[in-house]
Parts: sequence; C-alpha cells; structure tokens
Amino acid sequence: MAIRRLGEILAEKKLISPQALEHALIEQKKSGELLGRTLIRLGYISERQLLEGLAEHLQLPIVSLKQLVIEAQALIKLRQRHQRRL
Repeated sequence: MAIRRLGEILAEKKLISPQALEHALIEQKKSGELLGRTLIRLGYISERQLLEGLAEHLQLPIVSLKQLVIEAQALIKLRQRHQRRL
C-alpha cells in the first residue's frame, strides 16, 4: 500500500483546496519549512487538522495524554531517571 502525501490527504478531507495546497507548496519551497508548518502559518489549517492529517499519513492513531492513566510506579521511575541525569 502506497503512502499518501500529507497535502493529498488534507485536500481529500476537504480541509484545504487544491489552490491552497499549490500556494503552500510554493511557499514551502521558498521557506524550506515543513508543509504542515507552512499550511498553519498561512492560516489554511489548524494544528489539530494537521495532527489528524499526519495521523492518517503515518497510519498512526491520535492519542490524548490527558486520557491516559499513568501508574504511580512509572512516575517514580521517571523521576529517579531524571534525577540521575542532573
């Protein structure tokens, strides 16, 4: 299965128009920044819309850390690991 390009995904979802994609690609070439960053800077999409497009592009789920329950032991281990680095 071929990986679809981010711009194509956003256009298919009707989050951007073909003209907006073309404009962003031109701006991206000038600035050298990533396409998603360019689309946000130009006001075509929000960060959330970029996240949704990237999730589909990379075939990964979106995970909200606010919804995760972290065990106390895991937090203790993380704190200990960070203390050693200091």
